[in-house]
Amino acid sequence: MEAERPAWRRRTWNGTAYRLALLTLLLSYLVHLRALGLQFPVPWPDEGSFLWPAIAVQEGNTLFAPELNPDRPVMWMPPGYMVVQGLIFKTTGFSLEWARELSALYMCAAVAMLAAFLAESPARWLHLGLLAVFLHSPILLLAGNTARMEPLVLMVATGSLLLIRYDHAWPGLALALLAPLIHPNGAYFALGAAAYFAIRILRKPAAERRWVWGLLWLSGVAILWITYGAYVLHNWNDFVSDMAFQLRWKRFMDGATGGTWVRALRGENALPALLTALLAIHAAYLGSALTPLFAFIVPVRVLALTALGWSYDVYTALEYFLICCLGVDAVWTACTRLPARFVRERHVLAACAATLALAVLSHHLLTSDSPVTRSTTVAIANIDDRSAPAYFEPADAEAVRAYLGSLRNQGTEVIVQFSPLSDALLFWDLEGSGLRFSQPTFYAHPADVYIVHQSRHLSERHRKMIEDGIAFQGISLPFDQWQVIRSRDETERWLVYRRAPATAQGQPRD
Repeated sequence: MEAERPAWRRRTWNGTAYRLALLTLLLSYLVHLRALGLQFPVPWPDEGSFLWPAIAVQEGNTLFAPELNPDRPVMWMPPGYMVVQGLIFKTTGFSLEWARELSALYMCAAVAMLAAFLAESPARWLHLGLLAVFLHSPILLLAGNTARMEPLVLMVATGSLLLIRYDHAWPGLALALLAPLIHPNGAYFALGAAAYFAIRILRKPAAERRWVWGLLWLSGVAILWITYGAYVLHNWNDFVSDMAFQLRWKRFMDGATGGTWVRALRGENALPALLTALLAIHAAYLGSALTPLFAFIVPVRVLALTALGWSYDVYTALEYFLICCLGVDAVWTACTRLPARFVRERHVLAACAATLALAVLSHHLLTSDSPVTRSTTVAIANIDDRSAPAYFEPADAEAVRAYLGSLRNQGTEVIVQFSPLSDALLFWDLEGSGLRFSQPTFYAHPADVYIVHQSRHLSERHRKMIEDGIAFQGISLPFDQWQVIRSRDETERWLVYRRAPATAQGQPRD
């Protein structure tokens, strides 16, 4: 009879197999996103809001983006994401597709580090099955295919916890304290990491706490915060004005959805909160390997309750995933304590728990009735609209570029506004020589040229927003009377309207 393999060989094989399986899932995620391209979602206004300053960092080491506001910097968001993206673009160059691919890479890094925590559980293969469903859910595909902050925040948050977990407590805390510079929501993850840091560092003997080393790390963080503070003070009035708008908008959204306490008592919020509390008590009591994840799951529970908008639904999805993992881990741990005659049944029970968790997760993530996808269906086209024809093709670029080229070098600056707004990022390199793109933010100034991209991939709500935006500019000419730059597949059209001189506005001009 063949001797049993040594324990170290079994662990090595399991570790290698686990990493290969994880790598396969991540590659599948990236391939899926590549297939979606620019049509899930279509270029979103937020992308222009954050990428124009990143391009400004790339080209001029400044956050001032005249495409957003030619009079002043826009101060409604911390600049961490824009600076990181801009520094990367300095080396790699910019494209909207690449900016989105960076989001995908940030998400993959966050998921890989999260899987490192899950790998410590004996039920790690069941967790990997849950991860496959989570990673390919609509909201994760959206988050990984949109140039926004959430994937970078998640990467920083998971990285900080992982550093603390493996006894790099001070670098982990320093990294966590940078999260609010990327997005204000990062403050919740910073608090969770700080609590985990305190637990870990206080359990060490005093001689191993390395206070001097920690002071050096925190000094580096302080320098970055002081730099941001100086930037805010230099633009204080603009900062106060923009942040006041943000707060008014948040209060409006909060009131429109019934208020925080009303939302907290709804089933989709009350049940996860209850499960989180029960699983926290159970994991702490049994000393589960996944206990540190509560420094992550509590912040996402708070964000699921307070952060409103489809882009933040990724936090709710993450919470459901972690609850399922903790539930499977709890069942597995409980089964190991059964009498020896029930050892085989342990695996059956754990598999049943995983199947149930998968069913719950699939219901919440993959159906339009889910709290995770409900706001998504409002914000973007239906998920079935990811098929051909493509949203943007090389021939489209050639036709629109030729038209934009004809606007340059005319002796006066020509301002061009796209709809959807972030379509301008597809032609960012044409700016200059008298041509400037516009995405008006906290200022009102009509453009000289309006280019509208009509597409089957736009939701009805998005089309209505474009129509209302054009009407707000005082343009009453119907779209079917605009000049056609490019038309294909009976659904994709690029239309242009050029304002006549101010004395004769309202007529198209070629």
